[in-house]
Amino acid sequence: MIGGICTILAAIWMFNTSVNHKTGNAVRWAIIGALVFFFVQVVVSWLNVGLHIWDQHDTSMLVVRHRTDGAPQGLMGRFWSIYLELSPPILGLLAVWAVRAKYLLKADLQMPAVLSKFTKKK
Repeated sequence: MIGGICTILAAIWMFNTSVNHKTGNAVRWAIIGALVFFFVQVVVSWLNVGLHIWDQHDTSMLVVRHRTDGAPQGLMGRFWSIYLELSPPILGLLAVWAVRAKYLLKADLQMPAVLSKFTKKK
């Protein structure tokens, strides 16, 4: 559910950026944004499942309902459950941001350039 909403938001974000910056082919950029988000989300989900199976040697947390039915034991179990649920969409949106900045806006992705947007005085 979260992933589907974020996929739509990523596509809209790329579409609006393309229209606002007049780069052309706004629909193509929206599709690229949705595909990048979906690909990263699937890869991170597979890695999370593999990491959990390697760590726990059981598949009880592969089903979402088991995450609240007793699989997360204690505070670390709850953090693990939150991580498994939220890391794919967050990393997917970060990947869309990177593609948007690098290829659509042709901006510099080096750390000083990225942080300078937050440290500018108005």
